[in-house]
Amino acid sequence: MEGIAVVERAKVAISLGESHFREFKSSVDGCPGEKIKRATKDIATNITNACSVCERRQ
Repeated sequence: MEGIAVVERAKVAISLGESHFREFKSSVDGCPGEKIKRATKDIATNITNACSVCERRQ
């Protein structure tokens, strides 16, 4: 990820405030230079689990 994208993401996260929960899911896994594509089902499971955590907090 380029430095400018990180800066923009940080600005957006700060502007949303503490009450807004954001979590980024990656479609690749592994060490730098050895990334492999993750299974779509695994990514969907991660997103579902993150959403259920948010619902319990409310």
